[in-house]
Amino acid sequence: MQSTDQRLLELPFADEPPPQLHQAVTALVRAKAIVDRLAQGGLEDRALAAKFGQLGGEDGTSFFKETFPFCGRWDPLGASDLRNVPLDLTMGHSWRWHPEHVAQEKRAALLERFLSCTDGTERAVVCWIVPLGLFLAHEGKNRIEFLRSEGATHYPALTTPYDYPAPDRLALIQVPGPHGDEWWAVLDQDSIEPLRYPEWSLPILTAYGVSTTKGWPEDYPPYATVRQEVDERSRRNFRPLGEAPVSLKDLQAKEVKAAEEVSTSLMDLPGVRLKRGWKRAMATLVATVMVAILVVQPPLHEISILSAGLGGALTIVVFLFGEILAVPRASKPKSWQV
Repeated sequence: MQSTDQRLLELPFADEPPPQLHQAVTALVRAKAIVDRLAQGGLEDRALAAKFGQLGGEDGTSFFKETFPFCGRWDPLGASDLRNVPLDLTMGHSWRWHPEHVAQEKRAALLERFLSCTDGTERAVVCWIVPLGLFLAHEGKNRIEFLRSEGATHYPALTTPYDYPAPDRLALIQVPGPHGDEWWAVLDQDSIEPLRYPEWSLPILTAYGVSTTKGWPEDYPPYATVRQEVDERSRRNFRPLGEAPVSLKDLQAKEVKAAEEVSTSLMDLPGVRLKRGWKRAMATLVATVMVAILVVQPPLHEISILSAGLGGALTIVVFLFGEILAVPRASKPKSWQV
């Protein structure tokens, strides 16, 4: 919807999302502005902001990358251009100054300056998540709240478009947990990420048209396996843009491989070992037989007895160390797996 504000420059207007998504994005922008103020407030306000993952407040791009799944490599969708950007869909970040910091007699001049600035160091720059209709102020993020407080509906900004996965490529999984529901996002029925702050992202993703499944799907790898992989990455300080998301297909392949039967010996099994006394006894038996045959050269009937003893010893060795057992691959020590 284009503004009728006569103060606006003759620039193209950025496209806006459908009504339901527009409403959800507007609510997100308002809530983010409120929490930003809390993050700059007193001890109790900052504690409340921390509950929403806003320890010291975050700019729009950092907030988006941390809150929404599958942001990708953050490559522009196309060239940047100057547009009139809707303020109700723009996420700012008043980290340096707030509207009340501007004296009343200076407000009109500052408003005019911001609404006419199209170049130079004061030019605003925004990242436009086109499919979601969300604008993230990058340069000029402090002015957003001031412009809203002065009744402006749009403002000029150098706008860079970015893509986001289509809703039919995404799926939301709701899993009951010990401390409330846990939410996961799946891309192309393969990549999976937890929603770190579902209270922020769920209303947008739902309005965007992403479907929700309640309960862990039976055709997925076990929930504990996925959780373990995600936790392992978290311990390695995993960041969404620093490593590929967890792949359900890769985990399923690992599960299948772990269930394969492989050959092993009794001595390869975890926790199985031969006592030292038996090792000595077997070595002594073999050595005695060999010495008796090669050095003493006993009569033929005694050689038969010694050979039987040697054969028995070899049978025991084969039983203990030969790979005559079949076990699941996961049960075999990793040092022996190929």
